[in-house]
Amino acid sequence: MLAVWLPAHEPPSDPASERHTPADAAHAPAGETYFAANATGDWGGWRRRLEDRGVSLVFENVSEALGNVTGGMRRDATVAALALLGLDLDLERATGWWRGGSLRVSGYGYGQLRSISGDIVGDLNGVSNIEAPPG
Repeated sequence: MLAVWLPAHEPPSDPASERHTPADAAHAPAGETYFAANATGDWGGWRRRLEDRGVSLVFENVSEALGNVTGGMRRDATVAALALLGLDLDLERATGWWRGGSLRVSGYGYGQLRSISGDIVGDLNGVSNIEAPPG
């Protein structure tokens, strides 16, 4: 998949989107919820260096657990997962010539234990939102 976004206008800067490190959680004021901006940290400063040059790594995962409790071919359950690994480029910071342009290069991977539709329920319509045909 290849996508290029060209925004019509530049979004306003958001002071709440400042970078945080996992160490910041220990210093968060009492009663405030802390959410790390990056689940895997700053990689010894490499993540920040890459982002300063317009390069961001992306990982997204969608997982689901589905089961059939009555009817269908048999009672059973299964899990499925769809993962995306990609690279986002801010073309203005990375190249200096395309203001507001960005590029994402990514690949998808899919895995499941058994097909909820084909192996457990036996329907033609499809039960899962992410199930892929075998092969």
